[in-house]
Order: sequence, then C-alpha cells, then structure tokens
Amino acid sequence: MLIIDASPTQRWTPAFSNSAIWIKANNSSSLTLSGSNVTAVQDLVNNLNFSVTGPITVNTTELGGERSVLSINNTSSAQFLSAIFNYAGNAITLASVHRNNSALAGRVRFGRLWSLSPSTQQDFDNTGGIILTYGTNSSNGVYLFRNNAVAAQTSPLINNQWASVIATRNSSRSRIILNGGTASSGTTSLANLNCNRIRIGNDISAIDSGINGFIAENILWTRELSTNEINLLAGYFHWEWGLQSSLPTNHPFKYRPPLVSDI
Repeated sequence: MLIIDASPTQRWTPAFSNSAIWIKANNSSSLTLSGSNVTAVQDLVNNLNFSVTGPITVNTTELGGERSVLSINNTSSAQFLSAIFNYAGNAITLASVHRNNSALAGRVRFGRLWSLSPSTQQDFDNTGGIILTYGTNSSNGVYLFRNNAVAAQTSPLINNQWASVIATRNSSRSRIILNGGTASSGTTSLANLNCNRIRIGNDISAIDSGINGFIAENILWTRELSTNEINLLAGYFHWEWGLQSSLPTNHPFKYRPPLVSDI
C-alpha cells in the first residue's frame, strides 16, 4: 500500500487515483533484476506479480540518462509481461507512456501496450477482452480494439516518438487521448469484459505482433476516468517523464505539473 502526503501543494500522482495496476519502470523497488535483465515486475498498488518472457531490459539512456525505461524488442524473440487478472466489469481505463519504433517486418498486428482477454481466446476477436495496441499494416496510430472492431483511435497517427495515451471505456462509449490533446471518441460492445489475464508487449500467440520500443509507465483502472482525472494524468505523465513539450498549449498543465489542490 502506498503512503502519500496529501498536502495541497504536493504534486499529484496516480497514487491519489485508486488505480488497479501501476507499473513504473523508474521505480526500482518494483523490478527484480539480473544485471540489466528484468526477471519480474510487481505493480505498485496491489502487488500484482508480472512474470517476464524476455529478455526485457532496463534502459537508462533513452530519456537522457535521468529516467529508466523498459526496453521491449520483439524483433528476434517474444518479449512480454504477463499476469493473472480477473475482471468482469464494464468500465476500464488503460494508459501508457511509451515509444514504439517502426513496424516489425512481417508483423500484421503491432505491439500491445495492454492486452486483456480470456485464457481460451485471442485478445482481438472476442467481447471478453480488450486491447490498447498499435494499428495494422501502415497505420501507426494507437487503437482501443475489441471483438474485431476499433473502438477509438488516436489522431494524428504516431510512431517512433515518445507519447502518452489514455483510453477509457464505459458501456458503449470509448475515448482515447494522445499527449493530453482532444479526445477521439467511438463505440464498442455493450457487453461486460470477462478477462482473466494480462499481457504487455505482445499477444497470446506472440507470432505476429510485438512492441519494438520502450515502456516507461502503464496504469490500469477498473472504471472510467473523469475529464479532470484525464487532464491530471496527462499532466503527471508528461512532467514525470520530461515530455512537457508534447502537451498542447491549451492543456491546463502545460506550464506546471498538477498538484493535489487540482483534484
């Protein structure tokens, strides 16, 4: 359990938001290492243990040497984090700070930032699961995808650059926000999710998809975030990882980080 100081002048962090899973690459206490290889990851809020299929390594130079990130490079072998996670609710929010490099040769579906599904089914073709993933073929956007359909996608399309993505879904409404900008909206199945596992970096088959890049921070909520919470989260992400320049000029936290008093 995280212990936090609720002073109004303290910086806001996801510790104030009751998330279900919080993975942060520059929090060394949650990583088990063998040299620079990550052998296990524990989330920061509920001690959920992620096993590692790798090698996945810690990179200390990608963001200027001040912040460690996870290097997940599926070019020659399957690399992903996986955990047991049972959820049968309707609402969910998936968020990630990451950089995905150019598409892997011969891959049809790009890397999973989040993959939730029933253990007996592939993540992209059932109502029980949901994925936050890079697009297909030449489309380099990030997609919230469920039951063989795009629920929402980022605009403009991105690749080969650091970005934050926040995707939230409740009932049939889906939204996805790139770098704290205007939300792109869509619809998805009304049915509840019914998943029992998570993968980050690749899907269950691990043969035609895979991240080729870096993940700095991934967070999951089993609810829909409000507009204010989304603004707080985007502001936190970009100040935490030195990406303030990517926020739009009209974002409420373009010129300062969010504080507890902003809740």
